[in-house]
Amino acid sequence: MIRQSMALYGVSAAALMLAANPANAQVAQAPAAQAADSAAARGRDAQASTTVQELIVTAQKREESINDVPMSVSAASGETLNELGITDTSQLVKIVPGFNYTPSYYGTPVYSIRGVGFLDTSLAASPTVSVYVDEAPLPYSIMTQGASLDLERVEVLKGPQGTLFGMNATGGAINYVAGKPTETFRAGLDASYGRFNTVDLQGFVSGPITPALSGRLALRLIRSGDWQRSYTRNDSVGEQDFLNGRASLLWRPTDRFRALLTLSAWQDRGETQMGQLFGFAPLNPVNGVDPRILAYPFAPHNARAADWGECVNTSPLDPPFDQTQPPFGYNPPRPLNSTVCTGFQKDNTFYSGNLRIDYDLTEDITLTTLVGHARFDRYQPIEGDGIIYQDYESLQRGHIASTFVEARLSGTFGGRGNWIVGGNYQHDDTWDNFLQTYGGSSAVPVFGLRLGPTRPVNDQTTKTAAVFGNAEFPITDQLSVQAGIRYTDSRKDFYGCGTDGGDGTWSLISQQIQNFLAFVNGLPPAGVDVGPTGCATTGPPPTFNPAAFTDELDEDNISWRAGVNFRPNEATLLYANVSQGYKSGSFPTVATSAFSQLAPATQEKLIAYEVGFKAGLADGTLQLNGAAFYYDYKDKQILGALNDPIFGALPALVNVPNSNVKGFELQLAWQPVEGLNIRGGLSHSDSKIEGTYFNFDAFAQLADFGGEPFPAAPKWHADADVEYAWPIAEGMNAFAGANVTYQSFTRSFFYNRSPTSIQPPSVLNLPERALLDLRAGVDADAWRVQAWVRNATNKYYWVNAVHVNDVLLRYAGMPRTYGVTFTYRFE
Repeated sequence: MIRQSMALYGVSAAALMLAANPANAQVAQAPAAQAADSAAARGRDAQASTTVQELIVTAQKREESINDVPMSVSAASGETLNELGITDTSQLVKIVPGFNYTPSYYGTPVYSIRGVGFLDTSLAASPTVSVYVDEAPLPYSIMTQGASLDLERVEVLKGPQGTLFGMNATGGAINYVAGKPTETFRAGLDASYGRFNTVDLQGFVSGPITPALSGRLALRLIRSGDWQRSYTRNDSVGEQDFLNGRASLLWRPTDRFRALLTLSAWQDRGETQMGQLFGFAPLNPVNGVDPRILAYPFAPHNARAADWGECVNTSPLDPPFDQTQPPFGYNPPRPLNSTVCTGFQKDNTFYSGNLRIDYDLTEDITLTTLVGHARFDRYQPIEGDGIIYQDYESLQRGHIASTFVEARLSGTFGGRGNWIVGGNYQHDDTWDNFLQTYGGSSAVPVFGLRLGPTRPVNDQTTKTAAVFGNAEFPITDQLSVQAGIRYTDSRKDFYGCGTDGGDGTWSLISQQIQNFLAFVNGLPPAGVDVGPTGCATTGPPPTFNPAAFTDELDEDNISWRAGVNFRPNEATLLYANVSQGYKSGSFPTVATSAFSQLAPATQEKLIAYEVGFKAGLADGTLQLNGAAFYYDYKDKQILGALNDPIFGALPALVNVPNSNVKGFELQLAWQPVEGLNIRGGLSHSDSKIEGTYFNFDAFAQLADFGGEPFPAAPKWHADADVEYAWPIAEGMNAFAGANVTYQSFTRSFFYNRSPTSIQPPSVLNLPERALLDLRAGVDADAWRVQAWVRNATNKYYWVNAVHVNDVLLRYAGMPRTYGVTFTYRFE
């Protein structure tokens, strides 16, 4: 399959090269006015003006300069993303102050802005930072992996965006703007080769098909060898294998009608990252952990060092811990834990189709409709303990199907101001299922019985309907006001259970748990053994008999926004906004022992107050933007814990009644002299739980988290990029640049300040880090060669620290990487 993909991509790249030859091109070359990818358009021409160039964005669903948008927005062109090596949403930390990325140990990414995130590991976890491609939603974070292909730009909107972008945007919204079909022929190729034999090939071809129809095709392949290596033997893991594609057709039969059809797909067959063992914290100390596990050496402080088992179990009939006999003649490098198992290669796939139609009803009013469908399928083995023995592993399966429809009218008030009204409907089906195997962990010896695999299930249908409106109206030439409102009605239908994996052990143990709970409550034993594959989650009293958890979560809300904007002069904008947004309620996907674990967290509400400015200074050579904000947060959703009397700490979703975030941010773009470009950002977000709030910490101890900051929410974030370019020949420039990203200390979970805490406060720390990237090269109008080093100081850091079953794991950031990138544009 991979060789076929490589061959297809090679043919496509060759076709691009042939098409670039004027003898083979069957369409006219683009005029100079359309050469947006030239060196001058990238701001690197050493003879160009030193005026800071403004990006045109669609943050308010209309085109306008980023410095005319009365809210905090970060944006970057597709060329900037390529130059900085940003290939995924998680890497936006390089250019977006206040943005943070945390990977979960189940592979689901968590994005947050200004400390507002949702630290759930479920496939169907609705985020607080919503992501779009050309305004079409990617409603679940795991669907965003291929969004950065062939971009014009990316826009990151901060603060609640509920009026225009809907629910689940309490933290903000990210809109990727893809490259569009062009009326003249254009094509491009970006080819990189770097450490760990990493190959990154990206190309596009665009142009007219008929006088009214144009098309664009973009492809990307990222492949690499192993980057992690065992610290106990000669072995390695961690290859990448990612194929991504997008095709679009733009039909313009008249000046008033435009229809854009976009088809996208990607496949990820890389390997799951391994965690680094750094400690032990038994899930249930009474049961005990296999002594070989407790004697395992910790991983050294090296980004590449890790350990893992032979494979991940795929069978419901997994044998007892470390009693599997290898096939005759096979001598595995580490103990076999399962007779039927798989390696660590993912097989995650995604496809989507979107149709957008714009029709100008009059010169002043446009009707826009957007229809889309997206599907994601997951097959992902998780080696979840960081050792060669089997303490915990999981085989993740699931799918997401999402259909979206929006219709809206937009226009102006007789040429003044602007307005927009519309409605949308979204239907999501999600199924999350994983086979968990516990091996020699403390979850095994319960009532003297062995616990085999279990299979938690989360099946949801979500229907969301909304109507919205937004308007901006000038009172005077300098003063304008704006307001927006959206009513949203959402319904979730849920089925969840912790089913027996298939060998009947969990069902039998569940029966004993039912009898034990009945005894504790003074009731006669009435336990039921539901048998292999049965739903064995302990139900409610008085019988505690197993029962699937079925529920409906019907919620509605009104998001709104109001603001005033003042322009003391043409180059300066002052604004003040108040907005309210909501994140929908959620049902968890967790290792389910007790019925109560599957209760939902209800919707959260955030009211944001923000004042800011955008100022063009020093004759247009300096753009300085700033904002200060305060968030009043109600019912924040977090993945907390319940203290199960049998298994210890078990995860569950909970609501934090009251909390807040306050802070400020600054962004600048400066060209002090010809050829020198400086860009930077600084963000401060101070989050806090208000009053008294009791919940269980990551180690099943009840604690008061009042006054604690949010997990995975660093107070300080800063980024800076400096580049200098100078001419070396006619039409040719050399350049050198550096990018620095800083994040302050945070924790991956609330910490227990009590002197009786069984773990030190620092156990789940994410220390501060500063990362340095360097680049240098040569470019001309059509081509560019760049050498680069990322994490140049080889800084060892980790992006998450978690308690999984009996172990403590860190997930390290990438070590130093280096390589070269060649870019060519054909016009």
